[in-house]
Amino acid sequence: MQLGVIVVAALQVVVGDPAVHVVDVVHTDVAGEPLQPPGHGEIRGPAQPWEDFSLIKRTPLGFREAASFEVRFDVQNLFNRAIVYSPITNVLNEDFGKYFAKGGDPRRIQVGLRINW
Repeated sequence: MQLGVIVVAALQVVVGDPAVHVVDVVHTDVAGEPLQPPGHGEIRGPAQPWEDFSLIKRTPLGFREAASFEVRFDVQNLFNRAIVYSPITNVLNEDFGKYFAKGGDPRRIQVGLRINW
């Protein structure tokens, strides 16, 4: 009879809010040509770390070769981190560069029992 424990851990890092990256303000000269250097206008928010953790215990059952009993423990957002969204990117706004929104999913814990055969 084999007994073992499988540990699975994942780290997901998302940089910035994918929905908000570009400033809409375009400064032009007298002829109407844009005065922005290449790459200007992209503002990225802070990194968004996310840790998930799984612990699985499988025990073979004796009545059939492929049969096993499984206990599973899953945690999403293990350290319960809040996510700070991208700052105000409109340079004409007096709150330019300030953060006003944070969120993210709370820690989720799931325990499961399963019989495989």
